[in-house]
Amino acid sequence: MRRSGSDRDVRAGRATARPEGRWWFGLGLGLGLALLAACDGDVPIERGPSYEAPKGLMEGTVLYVGQRPNCRYEGGRPVEVVGATVLLLFEYDNPPPPSGGASSAVTFLAVPGRDMFSLEDCLPEEPTAEDLQQVITRSTSFRWPLIPLARGEGAEVAYQVRAIYDRDGDFSPFFSITRGATRGDVAGGAFEVVGAENPVFRRIVFGSAEDHPLGQVVPGITVAVGARVNTEPPVFRLHEETVALTSDAVVPSADNIVEAEQRLWDLTKMRLVSVDPSDGPLAEALSAAGMSFDFPPVSRGFHIEQVDADGDGMGDLHPVLGAKGIPWYFPLVLLRRARTIPELLGGVPQVVFVGTVRLTQVLGGKKVFHPELDIAVAPVAVAYLDPKDPACRVPIIPPGASAQTYERIPVDCQELPTGNYDVVVLQGRAGGDEVDLVARYLEENPDWTEDEARTAAGRVTDTGWLIEGGTYSGQSWTVPNELGCPDPMYDPNPVSEVDDDPRARCDIDLMAGTCSSDGTRMVCEQGPSGRFAVVDPDPSDAPDPTDARDGHGLAACQRAVDEESGMERAVTFMAVPSNCCESVRHLCGLPLCEARPVAYRASADGVRLVRQAMEEGVDYEVDAEGKVRLKCVPFLPPAACCR
Repeated sequence: MRRSGSDRDVRAGRATARPEGRWWFGLGLGLGLALLAACDGDVPIERGPSYEAPKGLMEGTVLYVGQRPNCRYEGGRPVEVVGATVLLLFEYDNPPPPSGGASSAVTFLAVPGRDMFSLEDCLPEEPTAEDLQQVITRSTSFRWPLIPLARGEGAEVAYQVRAIYDRDGDFSPFFSITRGATRGDVAGGAFEVVGAENPVFRRIVFGSAEDHPLGQVVPGITVAVGARVNTEPPVFRLHEETVALTSDAVVPSADNIVEAEQRLWDLTKMRLVSVDPSDGPLAEALSAAGMSFDFPPVSRGFHIEQVDADGDGMGDLHPVLGAKGIPWYFPLVLLRRARTIPELLGGVPQVVFVGTVRLTQVLGGKKVFHPELDIAVAPVAVAYLDPKDPACRVPIIPPGASAQTYERIPVDCQELPTGNYDVVVLQGRAGGDEVDLVARYLEENPDWTEDEARTAAGRVTDTGWLIEGGTYSGQSWTVPNELGCPDPMYDPNPVSEVDDDPRARCDIDLMAGTCSSDGTRMVCEQGPSGRFAVVDPDPSDAPDPTDARDGHGLAACQRAVDEESGMERAVTFMAVPSNCCESVRHLCGLPLCEARPVAYRASADGVRLVRQAMEEGVDYEVDAEGKVRLKCVPFLPPAACCR
């Protein structure tokens, strides 16, 4: 993706690029380079006013191995290096999906490309094939201030660093569509061992503000970027036949996995549609925002790859359906409940569903789907009681599941949290080999015709191309985003990349679930009306919020069918860790909010009822100091937290 007129200079410190000897680097290419050991100590660090807590400072080197940089030319001569190295800091135990649940970095640092490269390094204005294949090695130092320290004597906080060299200068942290890598960028990070077959991000530890009153510096951090990103972000929309999930849905059982999977997909009929940004309404929106995408055939569609969240080199089972032997594949689909402003201020926890690629689509070995891909949504929600603690991600499972389902880990039994859900799709490859499969088949089979080669390739890829090897690039696309109409319910300050006055020319009817964008280039399908939804088909069967027994007193939660005997028995719930409950105890005993028909997407039966705190005086109140106090909750906190 390219963004016009971008010239960001967000940085700390300045360094001079110095050429190094040429050598090849890539994630998973087998080149081992031990990173320099870091030492730390108390060093006076510049910081703000005296009332601010002391901060950390990270120092080190960015090592780049890749294509020569893009440059801006005037009169046939290079005048400016385009792009920057973007360093992203995440808590070590809460990285982005699939390994963690972080939706944004703790902080970031951009080191301008001019600090890494000289104008003599520039890629020519009209590069030859040889120019494009040339690999150079450069490095520069960085100083990264204002890193949060831990709180409390003896406490520590561990971080990891991920990085991209943004070759086109289109990275911006302020918009979801510009926060990640695009095709041609170079990915990497700070690793324990650079070039390991299964790279592990380095654990970078800072102490506490109390133990380091002058701040703390951690030097000697090497950040290596060397895996070229092969793909653009997975630009998509939901197919119009996708329906809302009902809050009473359960994981279906069947005699065989194919039948069970069909029943699971039938719950929502979710289908991702790959959107070609080169034409149509989205192209107009991108043009109005000063952006463009380059989607060659190799980058199109949905690329199937098994998820390896723990980095052990083995494909993982789906986090919800894994007990039934269902593998977990990219594209990874996360459905994230959109919280109203009162819910955010009132401390309602985040809720996420994890979708999965339909297994029957990939059993034949197909690797690339274009333009559509079916996604099954497992009817199990995960409440992030404490986003920083993986042990505090508590599944919410509706009544009607097996006894063993409730007993494997700490869970809560109640109907699924209703509401409108953002749709996040993650996929992408970096450092892989781009393969024209038709050309390969013709070379390997000289007697084949081109039609025969295309037919054979079509059983593997819908585009004729594959990306072999490499690593997951972490690219994502979220609906809604800044190219769509504004959000009248969840965002009081609309932000648009397309229209200076986004509220004036988009008409969203919450009650009818419709959207009109006449008179603007904003796109309805990329706005709130493109969301998924979970709806309540029968609000009358809600549990008693004052009942703190397991399953909130619901008989269907307290007794369930045993998977082995087929007989009903009492369920023994595991306790939710008490430290996870601190953030939701204030919600205990509050009634459920009224079910209102404000879901953007209806169920198969036309139901649009959802519960959320949205009406002042009814669902919440604001005191004289501007603090929000909830009078109802959209779903109940875990019963174990309210005893």
